[in-house]
Amino acid sequence: MAAFYGNFVTPAALCTAADVAAYTGTAAPTNATALIRSATRLVLRETRQAYYTTDPSTGLATDAQIGGALHDATVIQVVAWAQIGYDPLTGGVTT
Repeated sequence: MAAFYGNFVTPAALCTAADVAAYTGTAAPTNATALIRSATRLVLRETRQAYYTTDPSTGLATDAQIGGALHDATVIQVVAWAQIGYDPLTGGVTT
């Protein structure tokens, strides 16, 4: 679900748990939804000065190459966090 901020629409997720599972070849982590939400915010924050056309109803990039890059960055961030045991709901890494 997208979030609306005035005239801006921000996507809630740039990938899905199925995308994460497909990338790793294993089941998505149990906290995949929280990881994806946090990784999406991170990717969007780090690319906030990039200019590209977005779909006005979803906030997703309309250019396939840009959308793919944002998607891939989000999946890779989720996988990295899952591998170190990061849980955004607890604010840290589980050791």
